[in-house]
Amino acid sequence: MKPKIDPEFRDKIPPLTESEFKQLEENILSDGIVREPIITWNNTIIDGHHRWKIIQNHPEIPYKVTRMTFPDKWAAIVWMCKNQLGKRNLTDEQKSYLRGKQYEAGKKSVGEHRGNQHTSLECAQNAQIPKSRKEQKSGTAGLIGKEYGVDGATIRRDEKFAKGLDAAESVSPGFKDSILSGAVKAPKSTIAQIAKLDEPEQKKAVEAIQRGEKVKVFQKPEVPSTETAHDSEYNFDDLKMELDCVVGVFERNFKSTLTVHSTMIADERGKEKVIAALSEAEAAIKKLKGLIL
Repeated sequence: MKPKIDPEFRDKIPPLTESEFKQLEENILSDGIVREPIITWNNTIIDGHHRWKIIQNHPEIPYKVTRMTFPDKWAAIVWMCKNQLGKRNLTDEQKSYLRGKQYEAGKKSVGEHRGNQHTSLECAQNAQIPKSRKEQKSGTAGLIGKEYGVDGATIRRDEKFAKGLDAAESVSPGFKDSILSGAVKAPKSTIAQIAKLDEPEQKKAVEAIQRGEKVKVFQKPEVPSTETAHDSEYNFDDLKMELDCVVGVFERNFKSTLTVHSTMIADERGKEKVIAALSEAEAAIKKLKGLIL
């Protein structure tokens, strides 16, 4: 079955410039093969959209598909954002947008799918659990911020910027790419406010930005909500996410060890050692349960 493209996923990928796309196509044609695999989730492309477009124009070129597993689309989006942030030269606006979308998707994944290592942070093997009061207050945003060397407040602003840019794109297709590429300039704070406007006002604001005018956006008074407090303070979902992170790190490390030493595991003596280690882990879990029960 051929991989398919979902606009919701595709639109998270920063577009290549015309010259960058041409260079990628020339490299693929020169190599005679698509070296990097097309990565999919539920047969939907989550990495390799540009390579896939080239493949459609040159179907004779061989390629490979790597299938990944996630509990939901939000976890897949988190992975996409992290993947893009880690492998390409991005504009400041592109970084902000991707961090914001990672934060937005991560919160939804945590809320809907507890206990899975593919939730919002997909903690790195050396991820640290925040211990100070300041770190705790920063919550999920603070943990994501640590991945990229910014604070939690920046991540929350990134989310607002991303929502504003998506709102602007909905009334003016192509506007998002012009902002992310740097072709059109506007303060991130101005873009963020667009999401709070009615559609007619959104259009006016976007048109003014496109004309190069300095825009001051006046939004409706916000109604206080529990979501603001939820985002800005350390809460029960953050606690659960951190514990999921610890479990996820253990599981990935254990699986990695089994894979690296697969030849030893095939031996009965190796299997005995694995079972013994798992029994020790079960004993440790019982002790931990005893601390809270």
